[in-house]
Amino acid sequence: MQAFMINPNCKIGWNFFNKLQQQARVNFKDMKLAQSIVEEDEEVVDPAIGKPYKTVRWHATKQTKTIPLLKELLDNSLKDLQFWMYDPITNLMCFGENDIKLLAKTQIQSDPQYEVCAKSWMGAVAQIMGFKLWSGQHTRV
Repeated sequence: MQAFMINPNCKIGWNFFNKLQQQARVNFKDMKLAQSIVEEDEEVVDPAIGKPYKTVRWHATKQTKTIPLLKELLDNSLKDLQFWMYDPITNLMCFGENDIKLLAKTQIQSDPQYEVCAKSWMGAVAQIMGFKLWSGQHTRV
């Protein structure tokens, strides 16, 4: 197993990768598998092996369908905002409506080498604005 997609600075990613490796060595005995349904599609054939495609489905889970977010910050936490700073840990959806609106009207100024990152953050703020996903808005899947 290779970890070609894991950020070496991400402890959570490495812990997950190591857990999967450890479980693979013992045939995933500590992980409960869900019952699945396998269906063959006789009309669609995989050209590489000449056999029908198979579709695997799982029954709907009874687990909760809400995603826990980071702790909400009080709205207007950014009222004294002086500049943006890239922080890979901060979840923008922790901010309240007024803070997101402030971020939306404040353009990020960055060096050319960080322009892609700056644009992705501004895009994330635009998405939060468009879907009203700021803190306090609880949406269920």
